[in-house]
Amino acid sequence: MPKKGNDKFSFTVCGEFFPEVYPAFRSSKWSRGEEDPLETEMRLFCACMRWAFNRLLEGASRDRIKKLGQELFGLNSRYVDDARLKAQGVLDSQRELLELEIEETEKKLGRARKKLGLAMKKLAVAEKKGATPELIEKLRLAAKGRNSRVASLEKKLAELEAHRENGTVPKVVFGGKKLWKKVCKGRATREEWRAARKNRLYSRGDETKGGNPNMKVTYREGEFHLAVTISHLSEKVGEDVLGRPKMSRAPRVEGRLWLPEKHRDLVRIWLAMELPYTVELVRTLEGRYIVHLTFELSGMRESDTASGCLALDINPDGAALC
Repeated sequence: MPKKGNDKFSFTVCGEFFPEVYPAFRSSKWSRGEEDPLETEMRLFCACMRWAFNRLLEGASRDRIKKLGQELFGLNSRYVDDARLKAQGVLDSQRELLELEIEETEKKLGRARKKLGLAMKKLAVAEKKGATPELIEKLRLAAKGRNSRVASLEKKLAELEAHRENGTVPKVVFGGKKLWKKVCKGRATREEWRAARKNRLYSRGDETKGGNPNMKVTYREGEFHLAVTISHLSEKVGEDVLGRPKMSRAPRVEGRLWLPEKHRDLVRIWLAMELPYTVELVRTLEGRYIVHLTFELSGMRESDTASGCLALDINPDGAALC
C-alpha cells in the first residue's frame, strides 16, 4: 500500500518467507532452548529495541547505543542501529499521540462534568419533591458513578499534562497493551505475550550496499529468495577507531520468498536497479514468516487538483487521479 511522506512515497509489498537453509551451528551464548538461529536473532533484535527505547529516554547518543548494543545483544552494528531507529519511531509516535490524547481527555472530561451536573440536578429535584427512597438511592448511585468518572479523567489529564511539561511519554507496553490486558484477564496466554515481544526483525535499505545488506532479496530461476543475516553467530575480530567491535562475516538463513503476482514485476525492476528497500520480518504464532518490503519513491510530484479532476480510480494497491 502506498504511503506519502514529506517529499517521498513509500510502497509496501507483503509476502511470505519460507526458510530452507540454516547455519549448521548454534550459539551457546545467545541461543535459548530449541529455538533456531533466526528465532534467536529476532528475539535479540526485539530485546535490543526495548533496551534502546529506554536509553533514548535517558538521552543516550546514537554512537553509545550502537557500541553498547553490540556488546549486550551480539547483533551487528546495522541491526543495532535499526533497533534504535524503531525505538525512536515508537518514541516519536508516543509524543505525537500525547497531544492527541490530552485533547481527547479534555473533551471527555467536559462531557463527564456536564453529565455529573445533570445527575446532581436530578438528585436535588427528587429530594426537593420528596421522591421515594428507592428513586433517591438510584439517583445517588448515578451521581456517585458520574463523580468517579470525573475524578478518574481529572487524574488521567493531570498525568498526561505532567508528561508534556516534563518532556516524557506515558509508559509503553511492548508487545501490545491490548494483548497484555487480555493476559491479565486470562483471555490470552503468557506464551502469546512472550511471542509478541520477540517476533520481528527489521533492516532498513542502503543505496550504497546494493539494496539491503542484512536482509537481501534476490531473483533467480523464476523465483524470489531472501537471505537473512544471523549476526549473533559472527565472531569479534577487532575494533574500529571508535572502539566498536569488528565482526567476522555472519552466516545467513536462506529460503524462498513468495510475493503477490501483481507486484513481482515492480520488485524485479527495483532489484535490477539495485535501489534500497526496507525489510521487516514478522513471525506469527503459527510459525509463519510474514515479510514487508518497503520501497521509497523520491522526487514524486504531487498531483495538482486545484482545477478539479476528471476521474478517480481506486484500486486495492493505490489510487489514481486524472
